[in-house]
Amino acid sequence: MTQMIMTHNDNVQKDTVAVQIESLFEGMDFQTSINRGRVEALAPYKQVTDPIFSKYPEADRIIVVGGGGKSPKVQVLTLLYWC
Repeated sequence: MTQMIMTHNDNVQKDTVAVQIESLFEGMDFQTSINRGRVEALAPYKQVTDPIFSKYPEADRIIVVGGGGKSPKVQVLTLLYWC
């Protein structure tokens, strides 16, 4: 069974998380860390937000649920839509 564990460790650089995937391939584990900048570079934020904004142009507010709503990139894109 493959398991992914993401943790935040106070000993690592701010906005960096450790990623561990147990038994990724043939029983071998994988470990790395990723920072917020890299996640924002990889994530298709505009591909997600643009269809939502265009489908509901009359909306006067959007409620973002979950950890993604804490992302500064999502917050900026949402604010830019209404400004």
